[in-house]
Amino acid sequence: MSHRANYWLAQIEPSKVKPGAFRVLFHLCDHHNDERDPTLACFPSQQTLREKTGMANGTLNDALARMETDGLLRRIRSTKPGSAERRTYYVLGCDFDRVDQLTPDSGVSPNSGAPETGTKQTPVSNSGPPEVAAKQIPVSEQANSGFEVSKLRPTGEEPVRNLERKDKCATETAFNEFWNVYPKLKDRKKSEALFRKAVEQGIEPGLIISAAKEYCRDNEGNVRHYICYSDNWLDQRRWEDQRSACTASATGGGSGIEDTARMLAEKIQSGSYVPSSALTSRMTAIMLRLDLISVDQLRRIGVEA
Repeated sequence: MSHRANYWLAQIEPSKVKPGAFRVLFHLCDHHNDERDPTLACFPSQQTLREKTGMANGTLNDALARMETDGLLRRIRSTKPGSAERRTYYVLGCDFDRVDQLTPDSGVSPNSGAPETGTKQTPVSNSGPPEVAAKQIPVSEQANSGFEVSKLRPTGEEPVRNLERKDKCATETAFNEFWNVYPKLKDRKKSEALFRKAVEQGIEPGLIISAAKEYCRDNEGNVRHYICYSDNWLDQRRWEDQRSACTASATGGGSGIEDTARMLAEKIQSGSYVPSSALTSRMTAIMLRLDLISVDQLRRIGVEA
């Protein structure tokens, strides 16, 4: 496992990846080589991943597809140099910034090495015996690559326009999932534009979706009037509030969550804005138990204790 991939894996919030998918991601990181071109740094076979994770093929593919939708990895399918065998390269989240440095014209980043080479045969003459000559050329020009030479980057990656189309489709899929889980919908066109803007700014779709699910759970039984519309929730970047609330709750009982309760109570007392997603039933119960706030004060801001 490379240091780069190891550090990135350790920073991922537990709520962003399920245990089974995390096992797959661990072994992908184990096969990562941070000294290679980021588009060629990780390529364990499907069989290797099945053997190491103990997963069936369908379960493994579901986990990979889910992580790709959540913005944890990208898959690039290409031909193994020197053969017709297909190979999948996995670009992990720790390498997204390096891949984005690839230029549209050449596809070569500062981390890229020289193109790999392979052997190509010359055409057979019609007027005499076959004449075969070996010639060293870039792999992208091999006869069995299955791609047109003019459409390949030196790394074997797909053209930029195809990657952009795939990214757009992935974002659309992620927004549809957000739209299906968010509790109070309004103006789909505006909501989708705000969702796409956030993704283009570097926010992972999976983070927004996870925050929306948590927001939905926190507002079960809450007065609908106090639930934020989808377009306003995205425009106000409320997934950041939700993530902060989740982090506070994840600390468990004890001084950590009590300090958070005191901080929220002080904000309410001073009239400062406090997102309803932070005022979970557990949080309000702690504030009441510590006499930090009254039931009437909670009701005045639309929270039923």
